[in-house]
Amino acid sequence: MWTSSSTVGADRYNLRALFNSVAPAAGNFLANDDVVTQGSAVLATGVGAVYSGDQDGSVFNATTTRGLWFKIDMPTSSPIMTLRSFTVEVSAN
Repeated sequence: MWTSSSTVGADRYNLRALFNSVAPAAGNFLANDDVVTQGSAVLATGVGAVYSGDQDGSVFNATTTRGLWFKIDMPTSSPIMTLRSFTVEVSAN
């Protein structure tokens, strides 16, 4: 079974997210952008904050759009040979 982790390893993956207007470079995903190890809901407010690249998760209205990008670092090794899936939930208040 795979486990989420802040670092990859045998059967350990890392998933990060970033609000950005264009595809961000791999190096733009920082440790605080880690989706799974945050432990609780986090607001992406203010550019440069958690999950925030050149966009953030605040000030939405009917015309606001945001690009949400993901970076997944896969396990370094695994005996699992079947399809894996991830569910990511985004909520707006």
